[in-house]
Amino acid sequence: MIQNYLHIMEESLQKKDALLDKITDVCERQEVLLKEDSFSLEEFDKLMEAKGKLAEELNRLDDGFESLYAKVREQLQGDRQQYRNEIRHMQALIRSITDKSNHIQTMEERNRQGMEMQLRKERTRLQKNRQTSAAAYNYYKNMSGERISVMDTKN
Repeated sequence: MIQNYLHIMEESLQKKDALLDKITDVCERQEVLLKEDSFSLEEFDKLMEAKGKLAEELNRLDDGFESLYAKVREQLQGDRQQYRNEIRHMQALIRSITDKSNHIQTMEERNRQGMEMQLRKERTRLQKNRQTSAAAYNYYKNMSGERISVMDTKN
């Protein structure tokens, strides 16, 4: 019975490892997108949505792993020698998962900074557009005011 649980736990860790690879891929695509001059918020949102679904699956796997581990914890601690190969293999997977998680956190921070830069660029662009529009409005307002005053002086 415990052998089945250990096998399921190992499969869960392998799936989690593969999901982290997918999340890494999405983060890398986000990073490339953030560096492009023609930044697409729609594309970025799609990637965020995809990453959100992967994160949900990751949480589901975590919950299942924790649930199984709670069932076999005492037996594993009581007879470590019998299950040492399975434990070592799961430890190696956990190390890989931890490394990938740390890498993803680093990428997420870079992407956050990249997004802040994109937002600053967009704010600057909008501010320039507002200034240009205001200048054009004031020009036309002044020009129409001069015409009226010129017309008034002729009469």
